[in-house]
Formats: sequence, C-alpha cells, structure tokens
Amino acid sequence: MEKRTLIAVYIVSVLLAIIIGHILSGILIVNFTGSEFPFEIPPEHLPALNYMIYLKTVVSSVNFTLIILLLGIYVDLYRKIKTNFTAGLLLLIIVLLMNALTSNPLVFLRLGFPVFGIGIGFILPDILTAIALTVLFYLSLE
Repeated sequence: MEKRTLIAVYIVSVLLAIIIGHILSGILIVNFTGSEFPFEIPPEHLPALNYMIYLKTVVSSVNFTLIILLLGIYVDLYRKIKTNFTAGLLLLIIVLLMNALTSNPLVFLRLGFPVFGIGIGFILPDILTAIALTVLFYLSLE
C-alpha cells in the first residue's frame, strides 16, 4: 500500500476508534455508584471515576486499532522478508494486541470483574502506549 494511503487509513481508523470507544463506553459502562468497590469512594469523586473509565476505554480502543493496522503491515513485511527481526515484530504486535484487549475496562466489566486502581496511573500507560504505537507506525512507513 502507498504511504499516503496508509496515513489516510491510519487517521480514519483512529477517528473511528475514538467514536466507537465513545459509543461503547456510553452504552456498556453504567455510572458507578461507589458500591462496586471494596473500599469507600467519596460521592464527589464518582464523576471523575466515571470519566477516567470512559477515557481509558476510548484510548485502549484507539490502541487496539493501531495494533491491528501495524499487524497488517508486519504480516505483509514478514511475507516479503522472512527474518528473525520481522518475526520478532509480529510477536511484539501480538503481545501488544493482548495488552490492548486486557487494558480495556469493557473487557473486565463484561466478564463481571470490578475495575480498581483508578487515577492518573490508570490511564497514563495507555496514553504512552498510543504514543509508542504511533512512533512504531511512523517507523514502519519508512
């Protein structure tokens, strides 16, 4: 695929992932009341808690989309150049894909597990992963 086409696919995919993450988090995540946690959460902190879960859902959805795009690029690269480096890239992407799936709060909520440990440390790793994946995507186009 041409570089400009890949960039366009990247931009459209990220925008769609943001929209889908927004819709899914609105549909699947109910507002927490605080009773879901084994410790008491002050009522004034509940809106921030709900926002952090929403934000984590959207960012992890974007990460999942970026990983799928990179997986396609690396599978194509491996077909052309069967080296240990390209096999390592495929392994890295598969691990990152599993990370993206398990970091999405919707996965835990739909499986019946509670979501704990919410705060800046809850969302920051996903933001950093998104940045790293963007850099990796850029390097893959070179």
